[in-house]
Amino acid sequence: MSYRCIFRKERVVEHFSEEWDSVICIGPSDAALVKTLIPNVKERIAPRRIYVITLPTIKEQHQTLFDESVHWIDEGSFPFSIQDIHDKFHQKQRSGWYLQQLLKLYAPIVLPDLLDQYVIVDADVRIHSDLRFFKEGRIQFNVGTEYHVPYFEHMFRLLGMSKHGSHSGICHMMPMKRHIVQAFMKEVEARHGTEFWKAFLDKVDAGHYGLSGASEYELLYNYTQEHFGDEMDIAPLRWQNTGSPFANTSFDYEAYHWYQR
Repeated sequence: MSYRCIFRKERVVEHFSEEWDSVICIGPSDAALVKTLIPNVKERIAPRRIYVITLPTIKEQHQTLFDESVHWIDEGSFPFSIQDIHDKFHQKQRSGWYLQQLLKLYAPIVLPDLLDQYVIVDADVRIHSDLRFFKEGRIQFNVGTEYHVPYFEHMFRLLGMSKHGSHSGICHMMPMKRHIVQAFMKEVEARHGTEFWKAFLDKVDAGHYGLSGASEYELLYNYTQEHFGDEMDIAPLRWQNTGSPFANTSFDYEAYHWYQR
């Protein structure tokens, strides 16, 4: 099955949807968080549906705990696998990190029923406030402070893009629109003459295969600013990265990273 992107860029929003979905990727290192993560997302973000992209073994352990609004998607249904990344980079300890980026990017292509408005939520996020990421059809981007030069070099090699402004798009949750991702992927494929996932991996610097050589969040954040600025606002939230097992509810949310636990 081919997953080449053939979607046209849609620039006009004629009506404002009051619904959104959520997309979450669950890998083995975060499987223990599923029982608390999904109820937290349902309560605090209130999506129509939650699409959980994961391994069949993780689905089997958890799917009976939740109602039919949670849709379990086998990562094997995507046009690439973790073995493809192993074969490309020969850095198995980092392959899962690149895989989850591609799974998020391909969600609007592989999931036919995903709404145009959706929110990507990292598996290690815990949310303390009721959050709404769309306002009158406009994405409400939260922002971070991360500044990692290899991300911007990858972005430039992939699509000739430069960083926009002083903020970072990396904050572990991202509202996005299906048609924006489709337009982005189509442009990359037209530029490089290959499937998006192959171009994405090809443009990672070899010196960063085992490190952090690309960011899906920086790509989407900067692409949206450059090409769909009329569909977005900057709306900062209070958030932090933490290794503490204790919730700090003075923040809107926290990212409880596995490498800090």
